[in-house]
Amino acid sequence: MVVTFTLRNQYSGATYVAGPFNISGTTSGNVTTELATGVTKAQLLTGHTISGVSDLTTGGTIASTGVCTTTQQWQAYPSPTPTPTSSTTTPPLYGFFRSNPSSTYNGHCNQNQIISALFYSTSQTIVGLYGSTVYDGNQDPWVGGDFYYAVSSDNTANTNNQPYYVIRVNDMGEVTDLQVISSCTGPGEQV
Repeated sequence: MVVTFTLRNQYSGATYVAGPFNISGTTSGNVTTELATGVTKAQLLTGHTISGVSDLTTGGTIASTGVCTTTQQWQAYPSPTPTPTSSTTTPPLYGFFRSNPSSTYNGHCNQNQIISALFYSTSQTIVGLYGSTVYDGNQDPWVGGDFYYAVSSDNTANTNNQPYYVIRVNDMGEVTDLQVISSCTGPGEQV
């Protein structure tokens, strides 16, 4: 630790014939160590800094050894450690709904699946889901198994009613494909 000793202004006048000073430190285990000897009044007026003082030092004495011989106690007051603040911010998450998984993009078509299981994304729109990470109800990346899911912003949507969107989600929660199913007889349209 670093300790700085400064003589108070009220003792700086020429009438005080004090010094030189010896400074010692005492640890919490009552071990006394000489920290500095022969420190002058002039040095104390501007502040005398001593580096390498044991962190276990709790205080000690400063003694004038000249014409005036007095000894004063001093205490170590550690500088407060600033509390770190988090610099990361959690982006807002928006809720959407999904169906059961399917191994093909059109595997939900006319299967009468309600699109009602809640999931989350940083995207505000379904079209914006492509390339984003989606999250489960615990707000952990959703392990999608590389399956397709019908998605909607309405929890009463049904895969019997086209058009609807499907997304493919990998095991890291990344949306790797997004398509619109306009008809069960035709191909999906990549968005």
